[in-house]
Amino acid sequence: MRASAYAAVMAAGLAVSSVAVAGGYKPAVKVKVYCTSENSASGLVKPQVADSLRDLKASIAKKQDWLTVVETAADANLMLEVLDRDYAANGVVESKYDTSSKSVKTEEKHDYVVSVRLLSGDFKSEMTGRCTGDALWGGWRCATGDVAGQVEKFVQGNYDRLVAASAVSRPPAAAPAHARAAAAPAGVAAAHAEAKAPATTSGEVLTNKSVIDMVAAGLGDAVIVQKIKKSTSHFDTSTDKLIALRKAGVSEKVLAAILEAK
Repeated sequence: MRASAYAAVMAAGLAVSSVAVAGGYKPAVKVKVYCTSENSASGLVKPQVADSLRDLKASIAKKQDWLTVVETAADANLMLEVLDRDYAANGVVESKYDTSSKSVKTEEKHDYVVSVRLLSGDFKSEMTGRCTGDALWGGWRCATGDVAGQVEKFVQGNYDRLVAASAVSRPPAAAPAHARAAAAPAGVAAAHAEAKAPATTSGEVLTNKSVIDMVAAGLGDAVIVQKIKKSTSHFDTSTDKLIALRKAGVSEKVLAAILEAK
């Protein structure tokens, strides 16, 4: 019975993935995105980077079918760091007649370019937003809009893994020694969550809601599985409840631990 219920949950997860990639699907759980800048930990930020950070937040917020902006890294499924912005020649040469000098002036046109790093767990990827100088709604805003479009496509292709993943965060400049020692390949946030995981309380009984609360808080799979193994539990593993857990962002690994604990 457990095997059939688990198979039903996996089928539901695959169905969500296929529909999401095909387009036209609005997931019930949006991917949480935290936007920051590479040098913000020091408190010193280039003015142009700060401007593009504001533009990026606004551009991500417009992708409301899939994405939502959060204000802390601990709440996020993925993080975006604005690295820099610059101009780049695009090879187009334009000639204009200058009435004041009564001569033809030639100049090379440029694009607006914004560089952003995407992080989720141990995954890193750099994205470049690019827009021509002819953009009607501002070259820099147009470039961050290009980045937001790339992020949305990334999320659509990795939705199930992202909603099940622990929150991401960059270690602070003066991270405690025990937190640095606990860092693991699964990512900074997963290690931080594991170090912060509460000890099992005598008399505590884990339920489906307990697991959903831990996932929503950003605890990693390893932490949640250990918590399940070391705690008294009373899970409802009926097909409907397992599907509800899956839709709430509970990963396959955690679902398997729930079934084993039953």
